[in-house]
Amino acid sequence: MRPLFFADPKDPALRNEIGAFLVGADLMVVGQVAEDNSHRPALPKGIWRPFSLVGESPAADVNHPELRIRGGVIIPAGRVVESAAEKMLDPLTLLVSLDADGKASGVLYEDAGDGYGYRDGDYLLTQYKASLSGGVVTVEVFAAEGKMTRPERKVVVEVITDQGVVKGEGSENAPIKISL
Repeated sequence: MRPLFFADPKDPALRNEIGAFLVGADLMVVGQVAEDNSHRPALPKGIWRPFSLVGESPAADVNHPELRIRGGVIIPAGRVVESAAEKMLDPLTLLVSLDADGKASGVLYEDAGDGYGYRDGDYLLTQYKASLSGGVVTVEVFAAEGKMTRPERKVVVEVITDQGVVKGEGSENAPIKISL
């Protein structure tokens, strides 16, 4: 967790904001700190789109915090697992929020989850990019490093727009195209 002013250290309005915080650099949690939901926190400049991780409307329940994703990022997510024996990232979900230029990027780091094999290169660091052209968002792997074999898995892409979420799916082995 990070204080909100980490999103824009030059903005003095964010220094005293207690109603919202960051998880990493690209995910904002806006809490309901007033009983009547009257508090509207100061938000960082730029694109911060509301979204939901559980498929409900972002404003469906005023008693739950609102999640916002920064424009220009891809955030990898996995399903809820109940055991270390379960595959955490199958399917892999990529949450995509395009910037004003129709582009986004993100990174996923994977390793065995146990031991020190990563020291010898037994890991997989994948960089994803997304771009909008002609009403179609293309999401693909554009760089990877490490010796770990890429797992065969389904990839679900959720493009978060100002009008809602558009979904598509495919494989990491080929570009995934989603029509907006």
